[in-house]
Order: sequence, then structure tokens, then C-alpha cells
Amino acid sequence: MNTKSFQSLEEDGLIGLEEQNEISCLIRRFATEQFGYSRMRISSMQLRQKKPQTNVTIALDKSLIDLYLRFGEYAFAEHKDKKYIVVARIGFKKQKNGYGTALIKELCNFGGACKLFCVSSIFYK
Repeated sequence: MNTKSFQSLEEDGLIGLEEQNEISCLIRRFATEQFGYSRMRISSMQLRQKKPQTNVTIALDKSLIDLYLRFGEYAFAEHKDKKYIVVARIGFKKQKNGYGTALIKELCNFGGACKLFCVSSIFYK
């Protein structure tokens, strides 16, 4: 493994291809485990480009779940040099089943040192 390129990505604040793949897998796994979907299609222009990015935006809209997440730099944060996870939109058709809590826990576990922001309210369809 080329750790030098990994370290330079961290220093530049970029999200590398491996981290992008982990983000994508996390969201797919959450949707399949929680809602029983067999195949998940995640909408993300950044993931299609297959190169390191400063931000990765993921949108997922199925009948039971609606998500819009941003990973990476956050313009309104105190520390501009850190990576953040921003929950911009989150909605579930079935209410009070713990889906939101489960997703937030997954994102916190994934983020580790990242900060997690909810910039808009949680809503239900």
C-alpha cells in the first residue's frame, strides 16, 4: 500500500478513492440492512469521477428513505481544515422505528475524528 499518497491526501484535506468507496458502502449497507432493499443506487457525481475530492455529496431517494449527505470540508465550520459529515436532509416513511438514530450512530462510527452536523431538521414523509 502506498502510504505516502494517503498521507498527502490527508494533508490536502481530500477524500481519497478508498474513503469514497467506504462512504458509498456504508450508505448502501445501511439501506439494505434497515429496509431490506436488495440493490441500492446512490446518486453522487463525485463518486462517478473516480478521483480524490474535497467534498462528496450523496443522495438516496427510495420509497422508504430520503437522504442527502455531504462529506468533507464544510464552509460554515469553525475549523476549515477538518473533514465533516453534514446531514443536509434525512427522512423516513416509517416513523419512530429508530432509523434516524441508527444512521447517525453509523455516521459517527464511520467519522471517528470527523464532526457531524445536522444542518436541517429531520422530517418524515
